[in-house]
Amino acid sequence: MYKTSYSASPVRDTSHILAAPLAVTALLLTIQAPAPLQAQGTSYSFSKLRTLGDQVTKREFHINDFEPGGLNKHGEAVFGTDLGTTTDPSSFFGEGVFLQLAKGVELELESAGDKAPGGRTFAGLIMSPASINDDGDAALSVVLEPGGAPTGLNGGVFRYVLHKGTLNPVLLPGVTPVPAPGTGTFKGSAFETSLNNRGDVVFSGMITTDKGVHVPGEPYSGLGVGVFKADAAGRITNVASPGDPAPGGGFFDYAGTSGAGGAWINQHGDIAFVAHVAGEESEFQNFPTQDQLISALGSLYLRDAGTGKIASVAHAGEHSPAGHQGLCGQTGGDLFREIISPVVNDAGDIAFIGDISPAPQVNQCLAVYFYSGHRRVPVVLPGDLMPGGGKFVTSGFATAMNNSGEIVFSARLDTDVNQDGVPDSGLYVWSNGSKRLVARTGTVIPGVGTIGQVTTGTVIVPPPPPTSYFPQGGAINDRGEVLFPATLADGKTGVLLVATPNSK
Repeated sequence: MYKTSYSASPVRDTSHILAAPLAVTALLLTIQAPAPLQAQGTSYSFSKLRTLGDQVTKREFHINDFEPGGLNKHGEAVFGTDLGTTTDPSSFFGEGVFLQLAKGVELELESAGDKAPGGRTFAGLIMSPASINDDGDAALSVVLEPGGAPTGLNGGVFRYVLHKGTLNPVLLPGVTPVPAPGTGTFKGSAFETSLNNRGDVVFSGMITTDKGVHVPGEPYSGLGVGVFKADAAGRITNVASPGDPAPGGGFFDYAGTSGAGGAWINQHGDIAFVAHVAGEESEFQNFPTQDQLISALGSLYLRDAGTGKIASVAHAGEHSPAGHQGLCGQTGGDLFREIISPVVNDAGDIAFIGDISPAPQVNQCLAVYFYSGHRRVPVVLPGDLMPGGGKFVTSGFATAMNNSGEIVFSARLDTDVNQDGVPDSGLYVWSNGSKRLVARTGTVIPGVGTIGQVTTGTVIVPPPPPTSYFPQGGAINDRGEVLFPATLADGKTGVLLVATPNSK
């Protein structure tokens, strides 16, 4: 097994960097950890972590977007962002992953052009979201030079250990052996990591196989994606890979993620993951071909830590809970097109997003669901009235849940309160059947500004309808604090915020 330690030299403490004159005030607000800011119309107070345009190093600025990863019980966050040589978005040269610790200290875990463990170089493409545990350790999936296709080729997975200040490889492409029943070495990684307090990392790995997703008329790359677990000592085991038997018959040809959340591990070692069974419908409308992006219309499974058995939780093609209404225009009721972004908490409850877009569409109508005690219940459905005003149209890709069963989700709404021609968006928390507003278009946060959209720049394939933002979602910890990005009403200023409930 390949295992090494890596010097902390590329992990930079950037909290001492002074920003360009126009950004100095925003940076100082972050470093000095200001008192929470009370928003109008919500039950949360807000603290600003970062603003797009803040300077990171002498050569880097946060630009374009913030990609929230996780928020631990101490309020420490991990996030991704685009980087530029100036504050101008056109100066983009790659992406980076950052750890925001208590007392305003920001650590840069990787950046385009930095040397990576094993002697390689970070290519500047992060496979978000990264993850964080309560010790402040982090896990991230990042493409290494020279990159390539399909997306994730030459990707690596890394673990940052806070108390040692080291960035260690979990997966190095072309070096790290694939565990049984696979052979050879990993060829890359895919989107998302999940890290628990025991130090277990769950990730999507790219392997050589003839049992991956085959689409008629499309070239086959000879590669597939599976879900794997690395323990704290670096030992990697297989969770579900192309060729493995699936519950109910057949075999998996894909497990993991093609761009949305695909696997999550709780503190007991239970793993919720998305996978596809060979022979079932797999193609996404208007998606890249499999030799460019390995993907499939996935279903939701849970692997029990004690028995190792895999059970089906929600399957593509099934009716969704309360799914006979045709909410999104499907004839015959609301069928799951695919399942994305599962999160399993320590109680074994699962939050997930179900795509109920009418075939052959995908990503146009997403709803949020909760699985507990072998029951699936809707969290929010199209047409639901939302606190703060408006009706729910669709969620974003990401959802998150804490150990109390509180679920945070984003929404595109049917209102346009600022009359800018763009539908409003909002961020909400669901708990025990009730929903509460965190922030939405029009929320005023003193000292920060008015929320325009609960998202910063993001690319979605296929895209949502014209003139609409696709909300990004956020992360939630066991104190009920929520990490999320937002664009202010000027349409230009992007911020990364933590919302703290005023009473729990």
